[in-house]
Amino acid sequence: MTSLRVLDPEPPAANVIETLEDALVEARQGRLSSVAVAIVYRDGAAGGTWSELPSRVAMLGSIARLNHKINLDADA
Repeated sequence: MTSLRVLDPEPPAANVIETLEDALVEARQGRLSSVAVAIVYRDGAAGGTWSELPSRVAMLGSIARLNHKINLDADA
């Protein structure tokens, strides 16, 4: 018989809501042209969503820069 093992869920980051609220403030101030959100669900699944893109190239560049910053943080 197959044995099952319970997987621990991905822990919630302490500042998830604060980070989203900070971005919302900037959006309400008219400082953002578009937004993309990379999501990690509690079960470890990945997701994402994005607004309309006035400049797809600018968004892809922004995502690449964010990826680089996260990698630098991981290496620190």
